Amino acid sequence: MEFKLNSLEETKRLANSLAQFLKKNKTCSLIYLNGEMGAGKTTFAQFFFESFGIEGVNSPTYAIINTYAKEGELFYHGDVYRAEDVESLVEEAALEEIMQSGSIVIIEWTKKFSHFFERFLHVRVDISFYEGNIRHVSMDFPLPQEGSTSPPFDCFHLQFLGE
Repeated sequence: MEFKLNSLEETKRLANSLAQFLKKNKTCSLIYLNGEMGAGKTTFAQFFFESFGIEGVNSPTYAIINTYAKEGELFYHGDVYRAEDVESLVEEAALEEIMQSGSIVIIEWTKKFSHFFERFLHVRVDISFYEGNIRHVSMDFPLPQEGSTSPPFDCFHLQFLGE
């Protein structure tokens, strides 16, 4: 599915819609965010986590993984941009355990180590520059949408560009 987002408010609506969808459909809890530097990956993650009542989400670029707790649940936000190899992520950041925990996990820059990340069931979100401040967002879901040409959740009248 592809969307054109004209504002931060539309980005927030899409992130919230994805969060609401994942709250209801607990088949997948991993979200991979990819896009060039400054495209809005961390902003999308911040809006997503706000939907769970989590405030103060920061970029985990230097920490690799930030952990947030809300109402007895753990949420993880990772950024593997600075990581040099998967082995250090698995050993130092306990990434494999986090990925298999069943908690909501957002990881930025997964394309860098796609051979590791692609083996997990996930939602892929690619964000790119469109024109000026407009963003193009592409989402892939792990479950087939039997002949559907519309998003699997309410997108609040965002500009849906198709699949």
